[in-house]
Amino acid sequence: MFRRYPDGVLVWCFNQDREEMLTALGLTMADLFDSPRTSYRYADGRTVTRSYRDGKKTFSQSGTRSGRALFNIDNPPTDQDSVVYVVEGEKDVRAATAVGVFAVSQAQGARTSPERADWSPLRGRRVVVVQDKDDVGRARAKAVAKLLVGTAASVAIVEAREGKDLADHIAAGLGIGELVPVPWQASASSPVDPVVGFWSARPVLAHVLEFARARRAGPWGTLGVVLARAVAAVPPTVTLPATVGGRMSLNLFTALVGPSGSGKGACEAAARDALVCCYDPTGRVVVDVPEFPLGSGEGIARSFRPAGADDDAPNLRDRAVFTAPEVDTMKALFARTGATLEAELRKLYSGEQIGFNNAQKTTRTVVSAHSYRACLVVGAQPLRAGALLDGADGGTPQRFLWLPVADPDAPDQAPAEPAVWKVRLRDWQPGPLPIPDVARQEIDAARLARLRGGTDEAETLDGHGLLSRLKVAAALMVLDGRTVIDAQDWALAGVVMAVSDGTRASVQRAATEQKRRANHARALASAEREEILSDRKFQRARNSILRSLTDGPAGRSPLRRRMKEDIRANFDAALSDLLDSGQILESGPDSKPVYTLSTDGPESPGTHPGNPALPAEIL
Repeated sequence: MFRRYPDGVLVWCFNQDREEMLTALGLTMADLFDSPRTSYRYADGRTVTRSYRDGKKTFSQSGTRSGRALFNIDNPPTDQDSVVYVVEGEKDVRAATAVGVFAVSQAQGARTSPERADWSPLRGRRVVVVQDKDDVGRARAKAVAKLLVGTAASVAIVEAREGKDLADHIAAGLGIGELVPVPWQASASSPVDPVVGFWSARPVLAHVLEFARARRAGPWGTLGVVLARAVAAVPPTVTLPATVGGRMSLNLFTALVGPSGSGKGACEAAARDALVCCYDPTGRVVVDVPEFPLGSGEGIARSFRPAGADDDAPNLRDRAVFTAPEVDTMKALFARTGATLEAELRKLYSGEQIGFNNAQKTTRTVVSAHSYRACLVVGAQPLRAGALLDGADGGTPQRFLWLPVADPDAPDQAPAEPAVWKVRLRDWQPGPLPIPDVARQEIDAARLARLRGGTDEAETLDGHGLLSRLKVAAALMVLDGRTVIDAQDWALAGVVMAVSDGTRASVQRAATEQKRRANHARALASAEREEILSDRKFQRARNSILRSLTDGPAGRSPLRRRMKEDIRANFDAALSDLLDSGQILESGPDSKPVYTLSTDGPESPGTHPGNPALPAEIL
C-alpha cells in the first residue's frame, strides 16, 4: 500500500518485508522520497538532513545544534483544545500532517533525554505520545509522558496498530483514531488520565463520552453501565475460554464511585439512553435488559428461575442487571443472619450454578451454570465502601470495575445530545469466544507466577484483574459489533482497568485515612477517659484521707488500710497533695509520722478534728 505525504511516499507491505517488495518493483528506499536529500528545519535554527547512500539512511545536522526547539512547533493549532501528537522523528511529523493532525518531535534519536527539549509550548494542551514499538521507543514515550505531566492538560500514550511507528500505521491505511491506547502510570499511586487516546479510539466510545457530557454525567461511570448492559445482551451460553481452570462467564460487576449526590444515578440514566443493542437489522426491536434491585442470595436465583420449577423446565428469564444505588444496601444484606448474598455474588460473577437445592421441591431453586447472564451495578461512596473492600479475602472487591462518576474535564458548555447509538449484534455461537494471543500469554504468565509463589500479599486485590480485563475486552467487542475479541479490545480494556485500579486505590486510601482518624479519635477519647478516671480516683483518695482524719490523728498505715483497694495506688500522691495544700499537718518522727487535719487549711477553713462540718466534697 502506498500513500502520499509531504516529502514523498509512505509504503506499507502487509507481509512486513518492505525491502523485498521494493526490490521486486525495481525500487529502493531512496526512491520513495521526492529528493535524495531532505532537510528538516527547526524554529531555533537547527537543520537536520536525511539522505540515502548505498541504500542506507543517514542523518546530519547543521546550524544551531544546541537548540531546544521541537520540530514543527513554530505553527501550532490556534485551538487550545486541539490534540498535539508527540512522535519519534521528523518523518512521522510529516506523516501526521498528511492526515490532518498536528505533531511535533524532538531532535536527534530516541535515546536523547527529553529534558534537552523545550516542552513549554505544550503547556495546557492535550497531548498524545505515539511510541515506537521497540524497547527504546517504549521507554522514551513513557519518559516524555512523565515529563509532560503537570505541564500538559492531559497525557496519553498510544502505538501503531500496524507496523512500528506512526508512519507505518498511516501507510497501512489506518486512521489516527485507530491508534492503540497504552495503559501507563506516572507513578505507582497516580494513574494518568488516558482520556484522549481512549475515547477517540472508536466511534462508539466517542459517542459515550459525548452523550455523558451532554447529560452532565461522568463518562467513566456511564461507560461502566454501558459495558454491563452490552454484556447483558449476549446469550449466557457465550463464555470466555478456559485460560485458567474452566470456562468463565462474561458477567460483569461495576462499582460507580463518588460521594452522595455526585451523579451515580445520572450515569445509569445516561447509559440506558445513550445506547441500545439489537439483533433486528432495522434497529427497531431492541434487546430488553430487565433490571432488579439487589436482594438476598435466594432472590437472585429466583429472578431467573421460580422456586419449585420442574428440573426440565426452562428458566423464567436468562438475563438481568441487578442494581444497588448505595453500597449500604449491600452492607445490610451481607450482615443479615444466615445471609448468602456475598457468596452467591462470587458465583454469579463466574457464571457458576446458583440457588439452593432444598429438600422440598416447593422451595428448591437451582439455576444451572452458564444458563443465565447477570450483571451488577453498585453505587459506592468512597467512605462507605467497606462492605466491598472488607471482602478482599473472599475475592469480592476484585470482581468489580471501580469507575468514577466525576468528570474533572467537563466542558463549560454541555455538547448537544447525540442520537441513540444502536449496536447491531451478530449471531452468536454457543461456547468460548476467540481471544488474542497477547491476552492468553499475559494471563498464562500471571497464573504461572502465582502458581510458583511469585506474587505477594500486596497483589491480593489484583487476583481477578486479568479476568476482569478480559470481560471488559469482551464488552468492548460487543459494542463494536463483533464476535471475536481482538488485540485492540485487550489494549482498550487495559486502559479501563488502569482507571479502575486507580479509582479503587483512591477508595482504599480514603478508607484507610478514615480508619486512621477514627482510631486516633478513639485513642484520644480513651486517653481522656483514663485521665478522667485517674483524676477521680485521685480525688477519692484525698477525700478518703480527710474522712479518716475527722476521727482524729492517724499514721500512714491506718490511713492506707481504711482506703478502698481500687484507689490505694493514689495514696502517696493524695497524701503529698494534702500536705502541700495545707489541709493536713504532719508531726512525730520521720519513721512514724502522724497526720492531723489543719484548722486553717485553704480548702477547709474552721475545720478541726472531730468537727462534723466538713466541706461537701469530702463527704
